[in-house]
Amino acid sequence: MNTAAMVVWSVGVSAALYAGYLRPELRVTASQMSAVVNGIATILMFAFIDPYLSLMTDDVAAGKVEESYFRRSVVWLTGSRLVGTVLAQVILVPAAFWASPSASGCDHPGRERSASLSPAARSPAEAGHYASLLPSGSS
Repeated sequence: MNTAAMVVWSVGVSAALYAGYLRPELRVTASQMSAVVNGIATILMFAFIDPYLSLMTDDVAAGKVEESYFRRSVVWLTGSRLVGTVLAQVILVPAAFWASPSASGCDHPGRERSASLSPAARSPAEAGHYASLLPSGSS
């Protein structure tokens, strides 16, 4: 479980940025998806792994569990985090290809298009809206 959480956590931002590179018209939506991915990893870490380690720490302090067992568990948890980080590098490209269509399902039609066009290529209504946001005298 720790390895899976670390894979998701490690690949979250990189895959979202790479998905934005693959589909430039969805780059903003793809980059925002990293928060969703990292949220899933955070829930995995804090709902399943951290309580186990906290309870084991309490048991060691109370003398119910040997300190050597606790040390082995911490080494295994650390090792599984390292393995998760390495596995994240392996699934980076597949995760980006997964995030790219997911971003297109979340995107609002036309939102990214109008933001990326030059002012001359925008419709008159869009150009007027953006011109109204500029300070007076700078158009």
